[in-house]
Amino acid sequence: MPSETPSIFVCSPQTTVFPPQEYFLQLRENHRHDTILKTIDAAIAELPKIWTTLVKGYPALGEIPGAGLLRDMKGWTTGDSDNLGNCKSLLSNKHLGPLTIVVQLMEYLNYLAESGVDHSEMMKSVAHGGFRGLCTGFLTASALSCSKDTAAIGKHAAVALRLALCIGAMVDLDNQFGVLPARMISLTTRWTSATNRSRVMTILAGYEEAYLSVVMDAHSITITAPEADLPSIFHELGRIGAQITAIGPKGRYHHPLHSTTVTILDKIFASSPDLFHFPDSALVPLRSNDSGAMVSPGEPLHETALRCLLLEMADWHLTMSTAVATIRYFAPSDTPLVLGLGLVDCVPESLVDGLRAAATYRRALAPRSQCREHGAVDETSRTSYMERRYSAPMDVES
Repeated sequence: MPSETPSIFVCSPQTTVFPPQEYFLQLRENHRHDTILKTIDAAIAELPKIWTTLVKGYPALGEIPGAGLLRDMKGWTTGDSDNLGNCKSLLSNKHLGPLTIVVQLMEYLNYLAESGVDHSEMMKSVAHGGFRGLCTGFLTASALSCSKDTAAIGKHAAVALRLALCIGAMVDLDNQFGVLPARMISLTTRWTSATNRSRVMTILAGYEEAYLSVVMDAHSITITAPEADLPSIFHELGRIGAQITAIGPKGRYHHPLHSTTVTILDKIFASSPDLFHFPDSALVPLRSNDSGAMVSPGEPLHETALRCLLLEMADWHLTMSTAVATIRYFAPSDTPLVLGLGLVDCVPESLVDGLRAAATYRRALAPRSQCREHGAVDETSRTSYMERRYSAPMDVES
């Protein structure tokens, strides 16, 4: 029977939809954790200073635009200023990564307030499933996994925000001035049969710079490809009946080309461990996105994050399947409840759809607390991976 208490929290990948200010204000009004909120506000306000540290450690970052907008992020999330809303087109990964984390953390704090429990109690509920995070969401999951109680969340949230800024900035730099300086876009591809998977991979192999970045589900993957190749890729995949959606983010994540980037960031992080290091280990299960395996106690969490976000292809389907199977092993008669945090629904549909679903999924907050792309509040708020389909006609081969 379905469980009434959550077994897993899932932190979504980076949003490509600019979170409306109204949503931040609503989240601030609804939760009761003022001390943590002040810590998060301070961490956001500190990001311009962190940027200075980052550029000092790697001067090439000074070439990318948008650093000035970091000063406006706190005003956007607190309602003190709407300057950021006038510059939406200038926002990049170094802005959207931290904003994604703020949304997820505030949704979680709202959930705790609505449930009337402390984080320490929730840690008992997720003792076998833990917190899961895809791409940028891994940073949020790490911060929550390391926190023994609600009061500890703020400190680790600040680390997650700094890491998101640094990682996003390096992806932005690569996207504009990298070794392969093609502007990269992510798109999700779905098919309906095992035959089509091999055909999708054959098509992908025909594009030198395109690559498989995330295995989303049994019949769904995320491809990252140069923007210039998208019309041709859409046409070829459309001919075999695949469903394709351009989802962003703009840039190259999950690619071995970032090995030098990881080395650079490791050096910067080592010079200021109090700013960039999580605690040595998580307090509840935390799984690596590349294999679904438990994060090794011997690998510092910030290094795991760099590897999961920048270097390794993410096998999200395997990660989530393993987590759900673990819970069912300990409670075979219960259907695990998975709660989502963030503006993107990313739980593999094969795990939660149908009469024989392995788990039950819903968003952590009720529909009234969701935001739409245009800032309104209702059930259709979040960005699905399949929400924005390519508008060009697709010819299906017989």
